[in-house]
Amino acid sequence: MMDYANIVVSLLLATTIFTAYVKLINAIKMDSLIDNAIYSNSIKRNVPYWVSAFISSFKFNKKDIRQKLETAGIYSEYISNIYYLAKVIPFFIVISVLSYCLYNNSISFIFFIVMSFVGLVFFIIGPDIYISKKGKRNISRISSRLPFLSDLMSICINTGMTTESTLSYLSKEMVIIDRDLAFILKKTVDRTEIVGIEKALMYFSETIPTNEARSFSVTLLNAVRFGTSIGPVLTSLASDMREVNMLELEEKVGKMGAKMSIPMIVFIMIPIVVLIVAPGIMRIFMK
Repeated sequence: MMDYANIVVSLLLATTIFTAYVKLINAIKMDSLIDNAIYSNSIKRNVPYWVSAFISSFKFNKKDIRQKLETAGIYSEYISNIYYLAKVIPFFIVISVLSYCLYNNSISFIFFIVMSFVGLVFFIIGPDIYISKKGKRNISRISSRLPFLSDLMSICINTGMTTESTLSYLSKEMVIIDRDLAFILKKTVDRTEIVGIEKALMYFSETIPTNEARSFSVTLLNAVRFGTSIGPVLTSLASDMREVNMLELEEKVGKMGAKMSIPMIVFIMIPIVVLIVAPGIMRIFMK
């Protein structure tokens, strides 16, 4: 009886820690932090110096983490700095509580292993999986916006604007439509001023690793290298991108029939077979 009471207390304590962790994450107001961090550094100014110094001493693979977060649409440098701490500290607290309970013989060793594995999956592996999936969705969504961006660039270039000025202008105007695409355009414009437009366009195609982004970058690169007019080419490219997106959508719709066959067999055909066969089997057993 005492073991069950200790287990219940441990579960309640773990639930309390998890609730406090969720409230802490919600208190950060992730969306507002991201929106403020796109074009300003106000978050860093609002954080006390000693907090920033403490956080900066726990940075692991900062460049890779920042790249993954930016791919997922999270652009705050402060969040990239505390990312590992936000994963490790709750996991360390859970392991400490479980170790204390195990030391006092309040829980069994199997329960300790199971809860440690749950904490590992939830706090350490789970956030990485979420960031990875969100990054893939974000890249797919940004890639679907490229036909619209090509049309806008074609209009701007036909009015007499250069490629550099068009990118700079659209990086500001696209915030209203798609802030993720606007951020990538702004980074591209910033790189243009430092390393040149060719390397900046290569960065654009690397940031969005899709065929549409590569075609878009190659089109602009050819225009920059050979000085050709790209207005009609961008319009044609936007049309081709829309056709490719429509073909991919039709392919997904075509696969739905095959994917729905398994649920139909499991949830419809098997119960029907049971309903047909069951009366005969019941009569046999009754006789």
